[in-house]
Amino acid sequence: MRMKIMGAKTGGGLGVAILAGALATAGGQALAQDADAQANATYAEVAKTMGGVPDFVKLFPKAGIAGAWAEVRDLELSDKTALTPKEKSLISLAVAAQIPCQYCIWLDTV
Repeated sequence: MRMKIMGAKTGGGLGVAILAGALATAGGQALAQDADAQANATYAEVAKTMGGVPDFVKLFPKAGIAGAWAEVRDLELSDKTALTPKEKSLISLAVAAQIPCQYCIWLDTV
């Protein structure tokens, strides 16, 4: 059976499967290492900003923690938004009290 891959005809079969698997594995390892490096840098920034890394932050997937922290940092902790940090903190405290989330309440009252 012949397969057409990116415009070139090939015999297909095991060789193509092995090459595709090797490329996927190498790429997956590189992505995992990159995610670990980004996660460690993010944990360091969180610790510097908040005085430590909360346990629930460590449970967040490593591949997404950098983006999640960037949103929190740039929206909730920034003073360059429509609401002042105090207003955002009061809203957060009101929501935390209704959930109830003891950690959130503590964080918003420190």
